[in-house]
Amino acid sequence: MVAALLAGSPILAASPTADAAPSHAAGGACPAYRQTKIAYSLGILESLLPDNRGGMLLSATTGNAIERLTPNGHVTVLAKVSSPGQLVWHGKDTVMFPTGDALASGALSRADGTLTSLNLDTGKLTTVATGLTMPNGLAISHGSAYVTRDLGAGTGVTRISLGRHPKVTTDWSTASDTNGIAIDARRKVMYVDQTFTVGGPVVRIPMAKPDAATQIGDLSQVGGSPVQLLDDLTMSRGVLYVPGNGAGDLFSFDPQTGRSCLIASGLGNPSDVTVGTGHGWRDGALFVSGFDGTVREFVRE
Repeated sequence: MVAALLAGSPILAASPTADAAPSHAAGGACPAYRQTKIAYSLGILESLLPDNRGGMLLSATTGNAIERLTPNGHVTVLAKVSSPGQLVWHGKDTVMFPTGDALASGALSRADGTLTSLNLDTGKLTTVATGLTMPNGLAISHGSAYVTRDLGAGTGVTRISLGRHPKVTTDWSTASDTNGIAIDARRKVMYVDQTFTVGGPVVRIPMAKPDAATQIGDLSQVGGSPVQLLDDLTMSRGVLYVPGNGAGDLFSFDPQTGRSCLIASGLGNPSDVTVGTGHGWRDGALFVSGFDGTVREFVRE
């Protein structure tokens, strides 16, 4: 979550792990996308995920809830939770997400966050792990969950084993100021972006050597602003889709080639992006949530 920008003036820091980033393609080489506003006036939205049942799940910061949006704009509350973060599938019928993704928790280093699951069939909430500090982004791979934190002292990536007795390993990677996160299981690497670091850094973390983080891209060079404040991201077919919350931009970035494109600009503090899977949400289309309470669809022309 990057609401610190809205509440005050964050301190931008240079990345201590940044290497020279590869060159990237100009935004003019990008494919064109058609934008449609699906819903609006929903309050601050942190994350979204198709539920494969005709709805879109929303992490609603203003409502302190997991909500469900239908294509006609109808919203219902599925569960009341405190400051939910990124939504991720864990099995066929269960979604997992952090709670406690709040500005005060990060600034004061309060370990009041959790990793929580919601069964969509029964509506049951289950607390998987506690003692997390401002958990934000979430990725799951090979029986472990990984959560990011972008604000406060000693930020890093936390690993949580998902066995019968979950084990929390703080600073599994000491890469700082992490927000969006995705794992390429085939290549055994994690990708994160950084919010309050100068520019728009995208960082690669080897799963076997989590402290060997390397900056592989700078999206501020593609967008219209040197201060992007990157937020949650998603990966589809090897390509990362990344919102610039502060600048209102939406990017694609190929971590294998270093090619980056500006898909859209002028958005209302975009916070997360997901890919449609059908079931009422166009298969392959991009759907973007925002702090302006809007859900937008982007279809490649």
